[in-house]
Amino acid sequence: MKLEYKRRAIYTVLSEVISEQDLLDTMWHWQNTYSEKSHFELNHFLSDCKNISEIASNRSWLYRKIIALLITEEKELKQDPLPLMLAYKEDKLSVNNDISNNRENWSEIFTTVMIELFSKLRSDTERSVSRYVTQHAIKLDLPQSLVHSLHVWTDKKETIDAHEADRAQLQKLLNLTYIALCEYIGPIKADLSLSNAIKEASFVHNRSELDARLLL
Repeated sequence: MKLEYKRRAIYTVLSEVISEQDLLDTMWHWQNTYSEKSHFELNHFLSDCKNISEIASNRSWLYRKIIALLITEEKELKQDPLPLMLAYKEDKLSVNNDISNNRENWSEIFTTVMIELFSKLRSDTERSVSRYVTQHAIKLDLPQSLVHSLHVWTDKKETIDAHEADRAQLQKLLNLTYIALCEYIGPIKADLSLSNAIKEASFVHNRSELDARLLL
């Protein structure tokens, strides 16, 4: 049996109970894992999709309907969904790339803000603030790579690896740094220092589509 025929049959049946993203994600799962297997593996395929309630609650019916379609006339089938699947996959890759690029930009912007915040501190105050931030960062819901990178950064002042962190997590870390500054240099100086750091980051990264002020 041709692969296209099997794909059309499965798509025709599943499109009756699920739509859009779930449908195309499910079709890709079938394509990547089950397309070259016997139709007797359909039960395993449907079982894999038990996280989708519409499939889990209709599994027996879906199985019988797909088997029936596999031996029916081609006119009963919808068009081959492969073009839709490929377009969906391309869009998904594009979105993931955009997210990755945004996180990389945030990483650079965040590093600039932190460097500016620490550049005006006395060496002893800098050590105290660094120690405060690294000790308390462990308690926040942050990627371990970010916490480790922060610890390394306090010694070497290299770029902070924030690629696995989103903007909300970087906001938490910047807020923690601000609290530490308030503790050791006072809230008035801390406010001024943070404001200047954001302005500097906005200037340095003026060609970025991201606004440093969104880290506040």
